Amino acid sequence: MNANHQLRSAVFTLLGLPLVAIAADQCTAPSTKQLALDINTAVVTRAGIPKELFGFNVPWSDFQSSYVNQEGVVREDLYPLLAPFAGAVYRYPGGNPTNNFEWKKTVGATAARTTMVSDFNNKTVPSFGLDEFGGFVKRLNSRAILTLNIYGKVATPSTADAASADAVGMLNYVRTTSPFKCVTGASCGVMAVELGNELDLAPINWSASTYVTRAGAVISAVNKTANLSGIEWVVSGRTAPWSGTDYNDFNDTLATGLSKVARGIAIHPYYDGIDIPYAMKFVNAFGKTWTTARSDGKVYVTEHARWPTVPKVGEWRDNWYMATSLGGAISSVDFLLALMGNNQVASSNWHALGNAGPWNLIRVSKLDNKLYPSPVYWGLRTAREAYLDNLVQVKYTVPKSTSGYSGGYDVKLVGMSATGGNSASVIGVNRGTEPYLVTINWSAGKRNAGTATLRTTTAASAATDNTDNAPNAVTMASSQKQLASRTSSSWCVPAQSVFSIVEP
Repeated sequence: MNANHQLRSAVFTLLGLPLVAIAADQCTAPSTKQLALDINTAVVTRAGIPKELFGFNVPWSDFQSSYVNQEGVVREDLYPLLAPFAGAVYRYPGGNPTNNFEWKKTVGATAARTTMVSDFNNKTVPSFGLDEFGGFVKRLNSRAILTLNIYGKVATPSTADAASADAVGMLNYVRTTSPFKCVTGASCGVMAVELGNELDLAPINWSASTYVTRAGAVISAVNKTANLSGIEWVVSGRTAPWSGTDYNDFNDTLATGLSKVARGIAIHPYYDGIDIPYAMKFVNAFGKTWTTARSDGKVYVTEHARWPTVPKVGEWRDNWYMATSLGGAISSVDFLLALMGNNQVASSNWHALGNAGPWNLIRVSKLDNKLYPSPVYWGLRTAREAYLDNLVQVKYTVPKSTSGYSGGYDVKLVGMSATGGNSASVIGVNRGTEPYLVTINWSAGKRNAGTATLRTTTAASAATDNTDNAPNAVTMASSQKQLASRTSSSWCVPAQSVFSIVEP
């Protein structure tokens, strides 16, 4: 994530949501809004939907300063918080740190390592290096996207030959020595290798043709090296395409020069300054560019999150809560629901794991050093708990929006089913200030009797965030009920919420 996004997003205005009262049961009033939902589990719209959609960006220095000691040991209490996202993809060394990353300084005995530029010219001794990251990902039963430094250092750029040699060295190390012991293959812990990060922005300002020349040289050198061919390469598409008009030309140049050797293109959507449907316009455009060039092309959303608006008066920091509050949770899950329906999207990484800047998935309390999740974590967790094997057909009439959200809706829903049909689910968001009584019609036939679970992440205000003084202001609530064999069921969905329903 680049600081220039801040300036580019300043022209946008986030839509706040008003306070609402949370009743013990919001759906008892006769005037409660109704939503009829038809789910046909016999019609699969995306089979084998990837668990990698629930991924996270890992800027190495921010992660290290938040969760890692000087010996490179990750806090034990972080693992159980991330374990529910098994199969996620973790992106390392992250965003901005990539373009200064010196991999040789991150391996070997931690006591012998020396300082290197981490982010925005800050210097840090890396204790969370390639090996520590590999062990972290393997322990979580997950995968990695490695962002490759193809530039050198911002202060001293490399030649193409030097950058290529460095890339070969790093990837050979990952294949032979790191805990991954591989760089290719469906069973490999390395899912893909991304070529640089936002190199088209200041202070680097590469043109598309410059990027193609350098990335092409690096790919060629790596592919010619024994045991390194077959890597899933990902190119870095136009950054913040919504702030200009040249993104199609830029990406077309990348496709012309690199699509024969690179499987996918990366994009970094930050919303709700631009609403979710508008953000998806660019995700879809990137996908169209790459699949036009090669039929098996993919989109990798290697960063995404809600962007805090810049206030007209005061500091940007004053609005950082927007990124991680309940509103941030609703927006982040809303975006994931949109990604799920796009077969071209291979993975996505919420930004970020660390305590620097606005985007903190899991915070470290300054009061007692304990970890506590942000509302975004609980929103993602609510969705992930109901994330099954296949996306299935859903039909419903989108209710008229009352929230004023510029996307034009309050409610968004998807339906899922487990392979074998033993369970089915609904994942959704309600941006509105009123609850909905959702009645599900299971049009493929009767569901089995058994225990069903409703999970919700909600609060009285979309601005509610978790803080050191109120670490549990927003959490995930769950309730269960026994259902008989049926063709329909009804659920109360709270106002301003992320929700999921799993039925047998």
